[in-house]
Amino acid sequence: MIALGIDPGTAACGFGVVALEGGKLRQALALCRKAAEEEFYNPDLWMNLGKVEMEAGNRVEAHDAFLRGYRLA
Repeated sequence: MIALGIDPGTAACGFGVVALEGGKLRQALALCRKAAEEEFYNPDLWMNLGKVEMEAGNRVEAHDAFLRGYRLA
């Protein structure tokens, strides 16, 4: 992915959002969580993680992810 100019974390979270749209919530959570941990400095990944956590019904985790993304932006 780096050869294409795409960070692995960004790609993983992008795949996570696609997985969410495909109804694969567990896979989406795993991919977005991993991406946010790897690129902890990227606010977009935290915001995407927040969306996925909300879909999973994890309100506290979603709030934390949104807040972290907001603070990094």
